[in-house]
Amino acid sequence: MLISNGSGSVGYLELPATLPTPPAVIQSTFNADAAGWTAVSGQFATAPAQAGSGNPGRVYRQSSLTGEAIAVLGNSDWTHQAVEADIRPTQFSGSDRWVGLATRFTDSANYYYVTARRSGTLLLRRKVNGVFITLASAPLPVAINTDYRLRLEAAGARLRVFVNGVKVLEAHDATLTHGRAALLTYMAAADFDNVVVTPSPSTPIYVDRFNNFNSFDWDETPAGVWLAPVFDDLGGGYSFGLRQTSVTGDARIATGVPTDDQVVQVTAIPRSFAGSDRWFGVMARYVDASNYYYLTVRSSNTLSLRKLSNGAITVLATVPLAVSTDTSYALRLEAVGGRLRGYVNGRLLVEATDTTHARGRGGVVMYKASSDFIDYRAYQP
Repeated sequence: MLISNGSGSVGYLELPATLPTPPAVIQSTFNADAAGWTAVSGQFATAPAQAGSGNPGRVYRQSSLTGEAIAVLGNSDWTHQAVEADIRPTQFSGSDRWVGLATRFTDSANYYYVTARRSGTLLLRRKVNGVFITLASAPLPVAINTDYRLRLEAAGARLRVFVNGVKVLEAHDATLTHGRAALLTYMAAADFDNVVVTPSPSTPIYVDRFNNFNSFDWDETPAGVWLAPVFDDLGGGYSFGLRQTSVTGDARIATGVPTDDQVVQVTAIPRSFAGSDRWFGVMARYVDASNYYYLTVRSSNTLSLRKLSNGAITVLATVPLAVSTDTSYALRLEAVGGRLRGYVNGRLLVEATDTTHARGRGGVVMYKASSDFIDYRAYQP
């Protein structure tokens, strides 16, 4: 390949005949077993999700409180790596015990890891030849029987930590160059679920805080009546939002580029419902007005995960959920491979398996409901 810099100089770049195929995404839901995972220490086993958690499936439970517990994922020894999981601490044995994730794990003395600690801190650390070094830290309230969606990325020398899809920590360190993904606890019991391990960092698809709304980035079908920016009060903290005021029928708005694996999340505040089973929600893999997956919060006090295929509605999963107007709901819809997961306020409440829609865009949707939407984020895990 010839490359010119526009000033008369020409360079030559030789590309390989074939580019290497990146490793496939590995996803573990533990609903059947813990295939691929090996416990190095601690007591790991699959088990039904904790009663009252809202989780409809099974989890990978670590029950030992006596020291460090490690479970390692085989076939994940990569240079670039990200690991993401729902973590629910269920018991701490001491004042600064923790739960977490690791990347580039080579052995129990060498890895990068993030810890959510009972002391109310989130630490990004490295362990090299058994010696610990803290690379970054931030406050994070940590309570038992509470779900945390943590993500740790190691891409080159850049390390990043996300909580519920929002980046919280970043550091640079090139000491460890490869290794496997791992689940960790120290003198703490915890449930792990919905682990996603990828050979690359997350890729933003579209982010909109609605403080400078650009309608050209959004496809409105049908249009509804959209207003932005509006000013919302979230428990005393004000934020910009996008408001849809029509209650006469469907209103949808989609954005981003079509992708396969995707996570779409937004905070929604219902303002009014025109009837007994009206709803608002979030969409994933939106193809057109007749084909997409969607998570709906309904005035009938239910949460429903559904698909629209050639205009036909299929209910994939439904659970009870108390719903009130002027109340904020943090919605998150994941479509990874054939797995669909719906979260409300950080808790996994519905999940299903479906392969009808392989790719599409993200967005928000409602039916005979007026709602505000705040802080829209979509990314590839």
